[in-house]
Amino acid sequence: MRKKLIAFLLSLALLTSIPSLSQADDSIPVLLNGEAIHFEVQPFIEEGTTMVPFRSIFEKLGLAVSWDGEAQTITGYSSDLEIRLQIGSATAIVDGKPQELTIAPEIKDGSTFVPLRFIGESSGKKVIWDARNHTVLIRDGLSNYLENTLYITSKNLTYVGDQKDGHVSIYSDGKLVFEGEFKDYKINGTGTLYWQGGQKYYEGQWFNGLMNGIGKLYNEDGTLWYDQIKMSDNIIGGNGSFYLSNGWVYKGELVNGTATGIGKYYDPSGALFFEGESKNFKFEGQGKIYFTDGKVLFVGEFHNSMANGEGIQYNEDGSIKFKGLFKDGNPVIDKVATQEIGINFSAEPPVLDSSIATANAAFTMINAFNEGLYRLDKDGKVQPGLAKEMPKITNNGLTYTIALRDAKWSDGTSVKAADFVNAWKRTLDPATKAQYSFLLERIKGGEDVTKAKTPNAVKKAKDSLGLKAIDDNTLEINLERPVAYFPSLLAFPVFFPQKMDFVAALGNQYGTDADKVIGAGPFKLVKWNHGQTLEFVKNDNYWDAMNVKLNKITVYIVKDGSTGLNLYASNVADVSELGADFLNLYQGKPDIVFKPELTTSYLMFQEKKFPAFANAKVRQALTLAIDRYAFIKKVLNNGSAPSTGFVPNGTLDGNNQSFRAVAGDLTEPKFDTVKAKQLFAEGLQELGMTSLPSFKLTSDDTVTAKKTLEFIQAQWKTNLGIDMTPDPILHMNRVEKQSKHDFDAVVALWGADYNDPMTFLDMWGTGGEFNEVDWSNAQYDELVSSARNETDPETRSKLLVDAEKILMQEMPVGPLYFRNRIFVRKPNVEGIFFPSFGVEWELKWASVK
Repeated sequence: MRKKLIAFLLSLALLTSIPSLSQADDSIPVLLNGEAIHFEVQPFIEEGTTMVPFRSIFEKLGLAVSWDGEAQTITGYSSDLEIRLQIGSATAIVDGKPQELTIAPEIKDGSTFVPLRFIGESSGKKVIWDARNHTVLIRDGLSNYLENTLYITSKNLTYVGDQKDGHVSIYSDGKLVFEGEFKDYKINGTGTLYWQGGQKYYEGQWFNGLMNGIGKLYNEDGTLWYDQIKMSDNIIGGNGSFYLSNGWVYKGELVNGTATGIGKYYDPSGALFFEGESKNFKFEGQGKIYFTDGKVLFVGEFHNSMANGEGIQYNEDGSIKFKGLFKDGNPVIDKVATQEIGINFSAEPPVLDSSIATANAAFTMINAFNEGLYRLDKDGKVQPGLAKEMPKITNNGLTYTIALRDAKWSDGTSVKAADFVNAWKRTLDPATKAQYSFLLERIKGGEDVTKAKTPNAVKKAKDSLGLKAIDDNTLEINLERPVAYFPSLLAFPVFFPQKMDFVAALGNQYGTDADKVIGAGPFKLVKWNHGQTLEFVKNDNYWDAMNVKLNKITVYIVKDGSTGLNLYASNVADVSELGADFLNLYQGKPDIVFKPELTTSYLMFQEKKFPAFANAKVRQALTLAIDRYAFIKKVLNNGSAPSTGFVPNGTLDGNNQSFRAVAGDLTEPKFDTVKAKQLFAEGLQELGMTSLPSFKLTSDDTVTAKKTLEFIQAQWKTNLGIDMTPDPILHMNRVEKQSKHDFDAVVALWGADYNDPMTFLDMWGTGGEFNEVDWSNAQYDELVSSARNETDPETRSKLLVDAEKILMQEMPVGPLYFRNRIFVRKPNVEGIFFPSFGVEWELKWASVK
């Protein structure tokens, strides 16, 4: 709780009140003297007024009900009260007198609703909106309660004791309502008042028949509400303690029962959280926020429970993080002067180890703090990175000789050719379990390393690898066969160098935290608050540091589109993906950036864990039963395109042609419910089943991913009569489950590592690292293998087209869409670009103008 509040207060600008209470759902509980009222349909709020079904509330308040359907009139009545309301009329008649309503009664979905507060108060009750608990409380007003139970002579009241001067117990209908001291026929001294349900309400001092002096108040459930308060004619004041229902405690000045004045807030563990001025339970004025260990986190001015005004924010070690002006919880930073930006990102990287990383989130972060031999510019062209110049290619395209520039790691030590050799050998080593090791099998002898079965065999294969450091500044790479796109591939993070003594010292902890990574890139990772933020600062030891303008980058892990937009609107974030729900807010504005991608989204069907998916017709049926065009329109609405194969639009075929244009639409998985039903029935028959067993469809837990699950669930239910269980989980957990083949079906995304169809098609070879569905087809394997070895571009292109046709005929994966995305970027942030493949964004050349 503390971490969330601190993050919201000083980083995310979303905190509106402290302490906050979570809401389980959109229901509105209504309690009458502590007892929940059960409604046949749920209440709702309209224009700030709670509307409830009329019959339930009238009857609970002891009123008989009559309904005149012709006149559309509701009447609630008892021996001494009549309330008459008419549907659509804002005037009510109470005991013959007209009274105005804030909202007229209405009929909604066949049920008649009336304004709760009006009905309650017309019945002599006190109606309270408990915003903290999102609950309506109806109680007998305290003054009415005192009057009705203590002062009016009634045959229902029984007094036991000396009412003039002595100790008295008062009963109502046999229930104890008060016990305490009387003097001159009034309560004077100490006494205890009880809720009508029998629980203690107040115990403490009284004078002249009213609560006056030091006392305690209790909730209707018996828990302590206020302690050591000073009552003045039944009004709460003085210095005391207020106990919130979620475990938080306020101790300090109280005015009319609210935290107003100087006080302290303690979290449920008892640790001090805030100390300073409050008004109506909100931080107003000067105050301090504390870390859990008692050190000051922030000191300064507050308004509406957020830092607003001058203040100082501290790090946990006591050093100053920021001193100056704050607005709505955020430092007011001159980003032009400081050259810092914030970026929203939808997923946390599982690990920042370039050997074992598989997720775009990881590659994007690694690309920020490290660098390879080459780097891609905004046009996707290869530019020298840690290499001094473009490679010298000899031996008919098989040998690359690359000179390194005088580059340094972020700790100031030199980057050497051996740092590339050792990193790549580590990635190839079977013990590393690197799923991307297949990319390095293009190096001569690379596959021998990955296939070696014993440590001695691995060492021998490594020694024979076509890779060597000729000297500290010269690297030689020998390939199995010519690869036209190899320089571009060398810009991909899997080919980045590693400082091997640093890696070896950390073992399996390498890449798991900010102090457990090191790079030679434009930035340094200095803080990783898991699940929340990553912070990068400029790397002064970077070889091209003079051309790096940004001094600081904060990446916010934000899964919810509205939260991300709030961060962007409040200037905390300068870059954010824009969900379809918010596109209209920025349509036509200069903030909009369209990001075409070489990314495909698809369903993966695990054939071993869920044997029914080993049947091609079942897989085909599930794929054809999804209306991709409707999905794009209803869920994404971001420029993405329905899949017409597995390889996405924009991918070149290696022969300077568009792969999709060459392949045509013969592989398109068209939406066809008739064919889907037919295939599904045939598939079940072949399996000897009458229905498909229950299974889970797993995805990330972002808002878009959850909507995707909901859409597919509805499509399969409607078009095939299938019930599946949506399973949204953390991105890192989803990636881990895939790598272990531990799933039934998954909604997955694959982005190109380089611009060639091979990056999408070599995944599905038998036993391949990313063949996480365990599909196998000998003809497919032969086509892909032949394409790897083919030197004629046109023939190679045809082989890959034929391979994709087989993939789409058997559908071990069901294509959904080719992803395009929309971002918003502050117009004064320049030089940032969004590559169509490889990483999410490139910041080396970015600046704030």
